Amino acid sequence: MEHSSSCDPDDLFQYTLTAVLLTVYLRQRTKFFSSSPGGRTLSTSSTSSLEEEESEELSTFVSALLLKHILQLVCNASAVFDVLPESQVGKFTK
Repeated sequence: MEHSSSCDPDDLFQYTLTAVLLTVYLRQRTKFFSSSPGGRTLSTSSTSSLEEEESEELSTFVSALLLKHILQLVCNASAVFDVLPESQVGKFTK
């Protein structure tokens, strides 16, 4: 993964956590994971173990891509520094 070898372990952990939290946000608050490219729904209550495994692999893949891009942003001096709860977002955007 780009730039991970030159990253401080504590910072890498923080960036990894951010990527995972962004993936959880995409899964729980958006329709990003609601269907696969083939049109099959991934988030139904009657999914098979294979579909659940595919869904987990997709989540892992998305988290890895987010981490890759976060590390690239850090390298280019444009980093995500905070992930705020919804109640605090308006305080910093005005």
